[in-house]
Amino acid sequence: MVFLNDAFARITGYTVDDLTGRDFRTLFPPDKQEKFAEFIRKRLAGEPLPKIHETNLLRCDNSEIQVEAIGALISYQGAPADLIIVRDISERKRLEFSLLEALQKLKILTGITRHDIINDLNIITVSLDLVLDSDLRRDQQEYITNALTAGQTLKNTIEFTRECEDFGSLSSRWMDLISIVNAARSDVSLGDITADILISPDIEIFADPIIQKVFSTLFENSVRHGTTISAIWITTEKRGKKIIIVYADDGIGIPEEDKERIFQHGYGKNTGIGLYLVREFLSITGLTICETGESGKGARFEIVVPHGLFRFQKD
Repeated sequence: MVFLNDAFARITGYTVDDLTGRDFRTLFPPDKQEKFAEFIRKRLAGEPLPKIHETNLLRCDNSEIQVEAIGALISYQGAPADLIIVRDISERKRLEFSLLEALQKLKILTGITRHDIINDLNIITVSLDLVLDSDLRRDQQEYITNALTAGQTLKNTIEFTRECEDFGSLSSRWMDLISIVNAARSDVSLGDITADILISPDIEIFADPIIQKVFSTLFENSVRHGTTISAIWITTEKRGKKIIIVYADDGIGIPEEDKERIFQHGYGKNTGIGLYLVREFLSITGLTICETGESGKGARFEIVVPHGLFRFQKD
């Protein structure tokens, strides 16, 4: 190390004089020393590498501290050098762990509660079905039918909480867009429907991992509602500082009057939560979705990824 500031020295517990001229590898745990040295060598050689890296540093008392390192290739006194900005993230990591622990406890509690409610609903439904099969007046049959419908609606609402359960339990991260879409594609049986995924392999987006379910839901809706559908296309296009992910099919499309209603909770022939959840999941991570297809010619969904939430791996 040929230059460092007081802030970096404080993070490690050393003084600037202690560290100046020292082999930087000695600040890493033994099992990470060669890996990080190789990382630096590759950057100095001009190889494309991630700019942000999380690792542990060894302090002067041999305790470890979690840091985020941002590196860039520069020229220092006429020679190539690696400039590294280090930030202490140990407190952030501690808070993240506490949050995940609390979310896990809440998930267990809601899972038990949901299971008990559904069991009771099943008992009610079976009992009402038995009553409905008996000799009843028309008005009594209507009352029982209404109760069964309400029970099914309540069951759908409980299932809605299951769909939401994992959202936010994992941290948002950079992910390959094409890997997300391919994984979602493998989740759904398309039958004879073809799916062309025409996405550049170097595009990454910053989002919650549950975004995979967004694309699974779109695939499922095409199969369920496309009627005449034979093909699906997923592409991307650049518009100004944004990237648009386009999901389109050649099914019957969506009527103009339904283009916004399909995103409302409770809309649809099934549970009505699919596209509602899609929009909610995307909006919380900073993305938006709208339907821009032409009725009779196929559905077309556009997902807008703002500047800062996408990148190209070669960058």
